[in-house]
Amino acid sequence: MKTVKAIPLLGLLMAFGASAQAPETGQYGPDPKLPQPHRGLLPVMKIANPASWGDKRPNAAQGYSVSAIATDLKIPRQTLVLPNGDILVAEGRGGADPILTP
Repeated sequence: MKTVKAIPLLGLLMAFGASAQAPETGQYGPDPKLPQPHRGLLPVMKIANPASWGDKRPNAAQGYSVSAIATDLKIPRQTLVLPNGDILVAEGRGGADPILTP
């Protein structure tokens, strides 16, 4: 008997829910009102300026050493180690690139 009474109530709730309208947000249509853009989750793009080692060297783990294998590179981009041990370095042109903006 309880389920028989619940069916009209369920139907009434469904009818009421179907007639309800979503709140008007104004963010769609031909003239949406959008929020102002701001910096959020993305970090600020900043490219580090290269600096020479001078007399300083990076610290290496025990049993390893650090030494410069090439000097006077302007803007090294990529390296490739060949099977015979030679190392190829691709350099950028440097200075002529536009300022990067996100």
